[in-house]
Amino acid sequence: MATSKKTSFTNRLVGRIVFWAIAIFFIWWLVAFVLQRRFLFPADAAVQDPGAKSRIRNLREVWIDTPEGKVEGWFLPGNGLSKERPGPALIFAHGNAELIDNNAGNMEPYRQMGISVLLVEFRGYGRSAGSPSQEAITDDLIQFHDWLLEQPEVDRDRLIYHGRSLGGGAMFTLA
Repeated sequence: MATSKKTSFTNRLVGRIVFWAIAIFFIWWLVAFVLQRRFLFPADAAVQDPGAKSRIRNLREVWIDTPEGKVEGWFLPGNGLSKERPGPALIFAHGNAELIDNNAGNMEPYRQMGISVLLVEFRGYGRSAGSPSQEAITDDLIQFHDWLLEQPEVDRDRLIYHGRSLGGGAMFTLA
């Protein structure tokens, strides 16, 4: 009789543990599913730097049109490049909680080497309209890429694709 009570108690305990493990896993899955876009694209976590544009020499703003509105990019010409002397260009996509504002200053070594830089924003980030998604980012990068190839100071045969975090995957897709 004592063994039967012990077995019954053990079975109930194991049943409760399994039930709560499944319940906790389901709740975790539900939260992750509902919040997945916020995890992947935390645009609200990125902090704009209103003075960033004024600190970058020869910055040219680039805006592309999308179905959701305009998306921003910044073109930073490389030192010594011109229509007569085009050079390589780098297209850069930032990480998921960053903005182009946060990265422009880091591109100066490229510019000093004579490499132009195009920093691209994601929809819904910074001053750009819309909502980010894999498809939107890819479509916008193609437009920015095409714009970059039209610049007279850019050698079309010498492009560099550079991305960090989320931008790394975006650049891989573009390449």
